[in-house]
Amino acid sequence: MADHKICSVEFSALEGLHANDYAKLENSVIVGNTGLNDDDGILARSTIWGFIGPRQEYMVVDGVGFYEFANTGSLSGAIGTCSHCFHDNSADSGGRTVTFRNLTFDDATVPKRIYY
Repeated sequence: MADHKICSVEFSALEGLHANDYAKLENSVIVGNTGLNDDDGILARSTIWGFIGPRQEYMVVDGVGFYEFANTGSLSGAIGTCSHCFHDNSADSGGRTVTFRNLTFDDATVPKRIYY
């Protein structure tokens, strides 16, 4: 996934999951701004995230690489939490347990791994 104005992957609501179930994002590459689709500079000025976690428990992120977030807005980060908490009509806020493993960050192009 690449070049999304707000977020490449966002899980908002995980319905029907129980303690032994989970939603999973795995074996993926997320690119903040390739520079190939930003002639008007919108991505370079936008706050974007690679992944925003859900408003429920039971999420796993495994084997995901993050690249090219240095050429986006100053509040951007590879990982964010709390889906839609930034929205004016948000009715939910706070952290949830999301399990992360086997992540890759390009240190040269991902200055903020987590923005909460």
